[in-house]
Amino acid sequence: MNASPQAVFDIVSDVTRHPELAGSQEIKTVKKTADGPLGPGNKIFAEETVRVGNDSMDLTAESIVVTCDPPKSFSFITNPALPESVRRIQWWSGLSPAGQGTKVTHELEVE
Repeated sequence: MNASPQAVFDIVSDVTRHPELAGSQEIKTVKKTADGPLGPGNKIFAEETVRVGNDSMDLTAESIVVTCDPPKSFSFITNPALPESVRRIQWWSGLSPAGQGTKVTHELEVE
């Protein structure tokens, strides 16, 4: 991305912007539960429709911020009603300088 790591981090960690970033229209609303800056332990709530193939499920997911290390990384654990076979889903956004911009790496860890 043609922006500094801090500028990209500010977008990635601003949970109120995630509906606009989700092109699939699956995420309906995202909100923090506390005022102030986002940090480890903060809770995030998202209303979303999860689609897999022809099936879909509406849910409200509670997530907890795990890492918030500006401007390097941001991650959170999703805690929706998951199938028994899934214990944890963690989303990671890693940011590193790349030329005049920033390389953004998204990872998903499922346990």
